[in-house]
Amino acid sequence: MNCRIYPGQSAKILTFIALLLCVASLTGQFGRYVLGIDNSKLITLFNVNAERNIPSLYAGFQLLLSSFILSAVAVVKRQTKGSYVKHWYGLSIVFLYLTLDEWFAIHETLNPALNDLAKILPSARLDIFNLVFVIVFVVVYLKFLLNLSPRIKSLFILSGSLYVMGAIALEIIGVHYFPHIYNQPRLVSQILSTVEELLEMLGLNLFIYAILSHLASLPIRTLSIEVVDESLSIKKGLEISHYQ
Repeated sequence: MNCRIYPGQSAKILTFIALLLCVASLTGQFGRYVLGIDNSKLITLFNVNAERNIPSLYAGFQLLLSSFILSAVAVVKRQTKGSYVKHWYGLSIVFLYLTLDEWFAIHETLNPALNDLAKILPSARLDIFNLVFVIVFVVVYLKFLLNLSPRIKSLFILSGSLYVMGAIALEIIGVHYFPHIYNQPRLVSQILSTVEELLEMLGLNLFIYAILSHLASLPIRTLSIEVVDESLSIKKGLEISHYQ
C-alpha cells in the first residue's frame, strides 16, 4: 500500500478549510452583533475566538499534523545520519505542546498571573507566556534555521512571521493602540480577532507545506510501519513513500 502526499495540494485544502471556518465565524458574529441573534450554540460552535469547538479542533489538528511530520523528518535524519536530529525532535515536541495548549488553553490560564507579576494594566490582554516562549525559541533555534536550505529557510521564516503576527503582534497593537475596541463585545473586535486567528492558520499551513517539501527532498524514499499481533501471529506492513 502506497500513500502519496502532495505538499501543494495539502496546503490548498487546509487553507480552504481555514477560510471557510473564518467566514462561518464572521457570519455568526454578524448575526449576533448586527441581527441580534444571541445565545446560539451554532454561533459558538464556529466562533474562531472560542475554545473547544470546531475551529479549535482544526487548529489543534494543524499543530498535531506538524508534530507528526516533524517527527518523521527527525527519524529520517537519524537514519541517514543527518544534522540537527535533536532539533527536529525538539520541534516535534514543541508542536505537540502547542497542540495541548490549543485544546486545553494552558497559556490562557497562566497569562493572568504573569500579567499581575509584570504589573500590566488589568485591561491589557498581553500574551506574555507566548511572547517569552517565542524569544527563547528563536535564540535556541537560530543556528538551526540559518543552516536550512535557502528555500526551506524562507518558508520557515515566512510561516513563522505569519503565525507570530497573528498570535502576538496584532494583539500587542490592539491592546496598546485600540484599548476601547480590542477585546470588547462588538463586531469590529471580533473581526480583528478573526484576522489574528486566520494569520495563525495560514502560518501553520505554510509551515506544513514547508516541512512536507523538506521531507520529500530527503535521501530516503520509504518509511515502513509494521503492526504485529503476537497472540494471533498476524503481521501487517505499511509503506509510506514520497517522491521528489
